[in-house]
This record gives sequence, C-alpha cells and structure tokens, in this order.
Amino acid sequence: MELSFIFIIAVAVALFMGLNIGGNNAAASMGAAYGAKVRTKYQAVLLIGVFSVLGALIDGGEVIKTLGTGILPAGTIVLEGAIIAVAASGITVFLANILRVPISTSQAAVGSVVGIGFFYGASKINVTFIGYIISWWIITPILAWLLAYLMGKYLYTHILIWLADHHESDASIRKSLT
Repeated sequence: MELSFIFIIAVAVALFMGLNIGGNNAAASMGAAYGAKVRTKYQAVLLIGVFSVLGALIDGGEVIKTLGTGILPAGTIVLEGAIIAVAASGITVFLANILRVPISTSQAAVGSVVGIGFFYGASKINVTFIGYIISWWIITPILAWLLAYLMGKYLYTHILIWLADHHESDASIRKSLT
C-alpha cells in the first residue's frame, strides 16, 4: 500500500498538534496535583495519558462533530483545508507552550476552523453557533472560579476532617486542620 504525500503531511501535522495538546493540557490538568506533591511527574503523565485516551474515545465524538459540522457546513473543509486548520492550531498551542501560557486548545481549534472558513467564504460560517461557543468561553472560567470557591468554602474542612479520621498516621492532614 502506497502512502500519499498529503496523507503523510496530515499525520505529521496531527501528531504535532497532539504533542502540543499534551504539553498544554497535561500541565493544566495535573499541575496542581504535581505542585502539591500529591503525584509525581511520572504518575501525572501516566494518568493524563490514560484518561486523555479514554476521554477521547468515550466523549470526543461530540466535539469532533461540533468542529466538523457545527461551525461550517459538512463537506466545506477538504483535506488540505483541514491540514491547514490543524497546523494553525498546533502552531498556536506550540507558541503558547514556549511562552509557558496555558491556553484552551479548543479555542485554538475553533479559531483555526473559523479562519479556514473565512478562506472558503465568510458566508459559510455559522455565526450564531460561533456566538454560542464564545459565550461558553466567557462563562466557563467564571463558573470554574465560582465552583472552586464554593467547594473550597463548604467542603474543604469537611474533607480534611474525614481524611484525618480515616488516616490517623498522616500528621500533615492534622496540621492542616489547625
């Protein structure tokens, strides 16, 4: 079986994007646990790897559908356009990784699909749906902040007490309660 040059380029660009997603999202997902010394770097990487694959298999289809047909009509993006969109996303996330800035890879992906949509013709872009996505980009950090604050305020002490009661030998938990 002969591999076409465009297929090899597509795989290389997808691997580049995947590498950068790993660098960006793994840090965002496990940074707190690693920083608190709850997990070693090896454990964090292993957990991220396993659960990233599971998440993609179990729940990734809906996001793929959104990127594939929600922003632009199905069939609008041809293979070469998809390669450009993924390359643009990958470069964006790569630059953020170099600058050590955690960014949303979803925002980079949506932005690149919209960018290629402009190339194909702005009239094809589902502006209403883009507005819906952007509203969630605004809501999400506010919601996460609020949930973290409320959970910290109402659950943190209860969790520490429960842990102290069930793990008598852990002096660090008892120290946290004082």
